[in-house]
Amino acid sequence: MNHGHPLYGKGFVGYSALEVMHSPWIKELQAINSVHDRYNPAYWHELHHYILGFHDSTFECVARGFSVEKLELSFSEALTKATNRILEY
Repeated sequence: MNHGHPLYGKGFVGYSALEVMHSPWIKELQAINSVHDRYNPAYWHELHHYILGFHDSTFECVARGFSVEKLELSFSEALTKATNRILEY
């Protein structure tokens, strides 16, 4: 499960969808990027650290936010739709 994750036992257990408050990962990324000429501290205050715990894996990301959409499509159709949206950016 998620026993080896650094945040296991600090609110991250089992199958869960969580936002990490005061994320050490965001702080680490900010420190790494602070050496760049275009570094902007305000940018980092907009970010959120999300974790999705599954049976054999964990998905983590840093993002400004997310949205949820219910699709009544086959997996193949949903994957095509998601790919097209990503490529639009």
